[in-house]
Amino acid sequence: MATLNPNQVAQLIVDCALAHVQTADPNGIDRHGVVVGAEIADDDCQCGQLVIAEQRRYPSRDFPLEEVDHTAECGEPWIVVQYVLRISRCVPVPNENGVPPSIVDLSAAATLQSDDMTKIRNAVYCCLTAEYDPDHIDAFQLGSQEVTGPSGGCAGSELTIMVGWTNDCGC
Repeated sequence: MATLNPNQVAQLIVDCALAHVQTADPNGIDRHGVVVGAEIADDDCQCGQLVIAEQRRYPSRDFPLEEVDHTAECGEPWIVVQYVLRISRCVPVPNENGVPPSIVDLSAAATLQSDDMTKIRNAVYCCLTAEYDPDHIDAFQLGSQEVTGPSGGCAGSELTIMVGWTNDCGC
């Protein structure tokens, strides 16, 4: 099998993460896939959302560092693609009379968020480890995992993922 391209890797990551978080909530996640743009919106949060977007690409002489060596005859040995994998779920908000949600409801939402974060990080690591070889993925590293929200009744997390491809050295 040929080396996976950046879009194929993105799809692989989101599919793998989805398979592991679907069991965390009986309502599941209805919106999932690869999206475009540097800013991921929490669209249609009623059913949850799990999406991945390519954030940037950069050359590297030492994966995953963003360092260049201008003396390299053929350019840097690595091209790194940085992705952000974002999960969003509905969280309790004040009702129409301004009454805040109960601490029990807030605690349940916090527990689900923590479970999602653990399951996503583990799933992505295992999935990329399984594909880690010169025929599929040359290198990868999981970065930080940040909590997002609440915003518009949604909260979740974002996981930064770096995947490296060796530079083919050709024009």
